[in-house]
Amino acid sequence: MTEQELKDLIKTRVNDLLNKRNTTMRSLSKNLGFSEGYINQIMNNNMMPSLQAILVLADAMDMTLSEFFDNSVRYPIEYYRVNKEVQKLSARRLEALNILLHEEGEYTKTRRKR
Repeated sequence: MTEQELKDLIKTRVNDLLNKRNTTMRSLSKNLGFSEGYINQIMNNNMMPSLQAILVLADAMDMTLSEFFDNSVRYPIEYYRVNKEVQKLSARRLEALNILLHEEGEYTKTRRKR
């Protein structure tokens, strides 16, 4: 991953966090203990945040660092939240969830064909 790709991913994560909290950069920066200018520089790709800042952002998103940097997930906050809950399920409930997801996928395919 290039430095620019990394900056873009961090910018995406900050946007995800803004959307998750339905808040502004000013409010987010205040709540996380950053200056508004710091967040603004990150969002404009003018600076690479410190590791400490990335840890704070990941924590605010309820993610580990590896989850924070995983750019293969479309809705990362929602995905990791659901994943944590799925890990708590028994084998029986996991199978029921799998059936439900499969049925939902089939239903979606059928609706698209119409």
